[in-house]
Amino acid sequence: LEAALAPWDRDRHPDAWARARLHLANVLVHAPADEPAPLLARAVALYDEVLALRRARAADASHAGSAGADPLGVARVLANRATACAHLARWDEAAAGLEEARAL
Repeated sequence: LEAALAPWDRDRHPDAWARARLHLANVLVHAPADEPAPLLARAVALYDEVLALRRARAADASHAGSAGADPLGVARVLANRATACAHLARWDEAAAGLEEARAL
C-alpha cells in the first residue's frame, strides 16, 4: 500500500499527494490486523502530513486572498485523526482533535 504514495510529489502534485496519504491513512485505520497499533500510528502520521499541507494552504490563502482554504476538509482530517488516536487510547489527542474540528 505504501507504494501508492511514491508517484506523487508534494510540490508538483500537492492535491494528489494529499489524497493518496489521506486514503492510505483511512485504509490503515480500518485494516484488520492482529497488532493494529503500528498501522494506527502510521495513519496518525499520514493525517499529520495532510494537515500540515492543508494548514499551510489556509495560511497562504488568508494572506493572498485566494480560495485555498478548506476548513471543512481540515475538519474531516482532524476527525479521522481523532478516531485513530482513540483506537490507540490517546484520549487527550482524540478529544483535542475533535474540539478543533468542531470549531472549524
